[in-house]
Amino acid sequence: MSASDNLKALKAAYAEWDRTKGDNTGVWIDLASDDLRVRSLGGEAVPLQFAEPRGGAQLAGYLAKLLETWQMQFVTPETFVADGDYVAMFGTASWTFRATGKTATTPLAHLWRFRDGKAVDFQELFDSAAVMQVAG
Repeated sequence: MSASDNLKALKAAYAEWDRTKGDNTGVWIDLASDDLRVRSLGGEAVPLQFAEPRGGAQLAGYLAKLLETWQMQFVTPETFVADGDYVAMFGTASWTFRATGKTATTPLAHLWRFRDGKAVDFQELFDSAAVMQVAG
């Protein structure tokens, strides 16, 4: 697949993810290779353990853990940048920590790498201090 195909697939996945407020995890499962590497900032902290590094085979568990502890308010992509096998998304996300009922809204940066139309690497950056504050 071309860079424009990868970009189109990601835009559709983000739109569906936001529209369903996270209820359709299949958009990410379908996009992921079996060897997808997932990395998020702050995955070691207890309230952020959903963000622990995971492989593609564990992606469903990663998403289930995220949605078990957090409720999506929105994920709004604002800018996409595609370069070869890489697609970056910059936007804003808002999630409510179920245990406290508090909401964190944070800038979001995702970097994806694709191989043969499937995501093989995903890195996520967000304001972990803001997230920890509402989860604490």
